[in-house]
Amino acid sequence: AGDAGEAGAETASAAAVDPPPTARQLMIHAIRTSIPMIGFGFMDNTLMIHAGHYVDCTLGVTFGLSTLAAAGIGQIFSGVGGVVFGDALEVAFHRLAGAGRTATAMTKAQKAMRASRMAGLFGGVVGVGLGCTLGLVNLLFVDENKASLLKLQALEEGQEFEFEVEVDNLANPGYTTVRVRGPDVDGVLASITASIASCGCSVVELNAGSRRRDEEVMMDSLSDGAGSGAGAGAAGSDANDDSSAPGTTASNAASSILNSWQSQTPMRVEDTFVIRDRATQQAIDNDDLDALARAILTAAKDPLNTHSLKGQLEELEIENMALADRVLALEKMLEDRQVRVVPSSSASSSSKSERGKKE
Repeated sequence: AGDAGEAGAETASAAAVDPPPTARQLMIHAIRTSIPMIGFGFMDNTLMIHAGHYVDCTLGVTFGLSTLAAAGIGQIFSGVGGVVFGDALEVAFHRLAGAGRTATAMTKAQKAMRASRMAGLFGGVVGVGLGCTLGLVNLLFVDENKASLLKLQALEEGQEFEFEVEVDNLANPGYTTVRVRGPDVDGVLASITASIASCGCSVVELNAGSRRRDEEVMMDSLSDGAGSGAGAGAAGSDANDDSSAPGTTASNAASSILNSWQSQTPMRVEDTFVIRDRATQQAIDNDDLDALARAILTAAKDPLNTHSLKGQLEELEIENMALADRVLALEKMLEDRQVRVVPSSSASSSSKSERGKKE
């Protein structure tokens, strides 16, 4: 009982010595808590954006990682940076926030009170949010389209030599049929379409699809093998009922070979364009088929350059129109300066008319 009385007396004395913090103390405590969090939030977003962008432009292009995966890897670097530099930043920001703290300093008991904890939590949340928002300024110094353009341009070694272009004027009378076969690379279809349009042709019909190289030939050969195996199996079963069915074995082997081959063979595109000349509304002239095929092949090999060229052409057309208007205006001004007209006065003209009447 004596110990309980002493503990109650100590608590009462502590409450008397450490009153609840004032509103000004809570505000200053929240501000001091938010200052380090602003620095942490800014550093976290800065490291994540730049590291994620670097990963997206390097590993993302090489291994085909998505932008979200690159951002996740960038967050790893951000977390490691926070652990490595966290202590130094905390000491620096606490020194910055500790200026003039003697006038409004709180005791340990006051900091442990619920109001102080809530003020510190509020300051930390606001500080982190403000720091992360300020960290978004780094997006102004990052080329966000660089990674997507690099991924679009990244063809595996040797893939650019796997494209095949076939131009045919006999398949569809009055039209030109263009067949493009090659690796399945993003942007190839749009690049080929832009190239066809730049050659003065209109696309009447388009069939775009993906398949594996010589898939139909492989399946036909495997089907023939399975059929012959089935015939042999039927003959063998008539001769000896106890023997296993070779036809079933051959069919299973063919399926396993096809599955293994499909897992190792990359997907390829086989796009068919039915086009015609935009000016004549007829099939492309036979003399121009070779140039058209080579232009389409170039576009398929490097879709990035085709898109860039199209954008540059549009910009040049706009600039040319503006320059043409300026030239017309300058020509008109020049003509106005070259021509000088001095009209006669009304009195002289009337006297000349009277003289003509008298005569």
